[in-house]
Amino acid sequence: MKFFRSDEDTICALATPSGQGGIGVIRVSGARAEPIVRSLAPFLPKSLESHRVYYGLLKSPFHQRAIDEVLVSYFAEGRSFTGQHTMEVSFHGSPFLARDILQELQLAGSRMAEPGEFTFRAFMSGRLDLVQAESVLQLIQSESRKSADLALKQLQGGISQILVGLEEQLIWVLANLEANIDFAQEDIQVAQNEVLEDRLGGVLARVEEMLVSYRQGRMVKEGVQVALVGAPNVGKSSLLNALGGEDRAIVTEIPGTTRDRIELRKMVRGQVVNFIDTAGLRKTSDPIEHMGIERTLSLLPSVDCIFWILDGWALCQDRGFADEVLQPLLASPQAPVVAVINKVDLLSVHQRQEVAEWVREFLQRQGLDLGQERIFTISAVSGEGLEALESFLESQMGESFAESSGTISQARHFELLTKAKEGLRVSLGQLAKGVSPEFIIFELQNVLFSVQEVLGKRFDDQVMDRVFREFCLGK
Repeated sequence: MKFFRSDEDTICALATPSGQGGIGVIRVSGARAEPIVRSLAPFLPKSLESHRVYYGLLKSPFHQRAIDEVLVSYFAEGRSFTGQHTMEVSFHGSPFLARDILQELQLAGSRMAEPGEFTFRAFMSGRLDLVQAESVLQLIQSESRKSADLALKQLQGGISQILVGLEEQLIWVLANLEANIDFAQEDIQVAQNEVLEDRLGGVLARVEEMLVSYRQGRMVKEGVQVALVGAPNVGKSSLLNALGGEDRAIVTEIPGTTRDRIELRKMVRGQVVNFIDTAGLRKTSDPIEHMGIERTLSLLPSVDCIFWILDGWALCQDRGFADEVLQPLLASPQAPVVAVINKVDLLSVHQRQEVAEWVREFLQRQGLDLGQERIFTISAVSGEGLEALESFLESQMGESFAESSGTISQARHFELLTKAKEGLRVSLGQLAKGVSPEFIIFELQNVLFSVQEVLGKRFDDQVMDRVFREFCLGK
């Protein structure tokens, strides 16, 4: 590994956030963890018991002075997070004490850990596979209950168990294909193609289920991306401010005020949502405004939902939409489009219903059928209708995904499983055509390698760097 130094070193790091706090915890892991910590903690008994906490006065063996009253926890080799001998020192949460203790530990023979090195050692010792290692970081970074639940399921092996099952099925098929080759001269077929097709069909179906889950898994992990799109002065910035409860975006009567994206990250019904205010869509000769519009259009394919903001009062006066506003919505983006008719505080009940129905029928004629469930009437000024928008976003998350242990949320998993899906489809086609087993074996081996790469049974330095470089110190 180029990313980490020698695994033989004993490493140390602050495991709690830096800064003042009630307590701080320093973790020490490696073959010499016990003697190094013992040199600062003479109160420790000769024989330590794993998972036991010891109280005493931490002292500097180099400067002959007391450092702090501490608690020292011991975790024996094979029973710790890293799989190595591990000691944890809990001290009063002073940044000065943290630096002082770490300096003493380094003088005693340890070195500072790299970010993610403790988790990397857990992976290398077999305590975690790569999917579980990634879930550690996701659990640390989780911003909602759903995100934490998803990460915990992955840490407990939900995805890993499924992948190991797929790996076993692939190995079984490969073994039977090899046997068919070995016994070909005797005109004996160990496994019929129909049986092999059935096994591979089951693997493909499971892989496709996991790939379908990625969209929701990513939304849980990273937050739902919602773009506020529409013509200038329809109330996009006002809606952003209303959702956030503060004047985050500038609101004026001058069209084209918003030039660049402005984001609001908010917890909505237990789920993180990132609302993105965008430049108003219109024809313009202003080069800066034009750049903002181009950024808006490039953003649309990557968001999870588009709130198309409309001026309800203006629609009462003049029905119709400019092509530069309507065309991006008719380009069939992957994200669902929601029509949000703003400024309804200026309309009567009859006018609201009339405008909403006209919008629905007009879009239906253009090939964009939103139905009644994706057309909302709101007022960014009074806050009317905002709860209905939040309820819609909650419904988009689904209710059953969190119960599924097969939900994936990592781009790396999605890439590798997509590769596996394509290989499985080719293999099934080859089986159906009676292609020679040697060619099918070659294709299926690549599928097997993709599954094993997800688990971390096959990896290289580049993959490890990609996985562990985002970890914090002490984890």
